[in-house]
Amino acid sequence: MEFSIDQMLPVLARTPATLDALLRDLPEAWTHANEGPSTWSAFDVVGHLIHGERQTGWFATPDPRARRLPPL
Repeated sequence: MEFSIDQMLPVLARTPATLDALLRDLPEAWTHANEGPSTWSAFDVVGHLIHGERQTGWFATPDPRARRLPPL
């Protein structure tokens, strides 16, 4: 599949609600567990997304198509 901003936008728009629905109210044993060394837990992944958002403002950008993306 060739990358397309227009195809990516619906996925990005759904990501926060999807993660909330999947992870809210789960016990820490589920959200903090990983699969071993060099793997990430759900908690780590969400933290990474939050850190990236704070650094780039990606999700806060009203129209992400206006942002320049690095080549894939």
